[in-house]
Amino acid sequence: MTHTHIASGLAGYGPDASDSDGFTTTHTVRETAEAIREKLSIWADNAYESAEALADAGQFEEAWTEHRRVGAMNVLRMNLDGIRAESPLYKSRDSEAWDTTLARLISENFPLDVSPNSRLYVWDCSETECETEQDS
Repeated sequence: MTHTHIASGLAGYGPDASDSDGFTTTHTVRETAEAIREKLSIWADNAYESAEALADAGQFEEAWTEHRRVGAMNVLRMNLDGIRAESPLYKSRDSEAWDTTLARLISENFPLDVSPNSRLYVWDCSETECETEQDS
């Protein structure tokens, strides 16, 4: 049985579960998309506040970079929204087409830089890998 983990961590170092209650774990691609959307919402809010603070401090180039990051995260959140599954493209077909699209969007976009030094990681894991990690 395979499942998916979602966690943030320092860019280049991988996910870090020690800062929270561990990795978010999901079992379907739709659950994964919803969990990612929730995390992106938090990261986008933080990036927006950072952009505002940078602009107030006169660091306009950095503020613009953060503002663009907020926009990219919001677009990805909207692309992962389940309401899109109701569009004619997916509604007239079976739900596997939407699941395939979600899986593609996730694989193409992660890991994702969510701040100047942090990334959001999404990866598939088997039950045996998790058991091994817990035994360590």
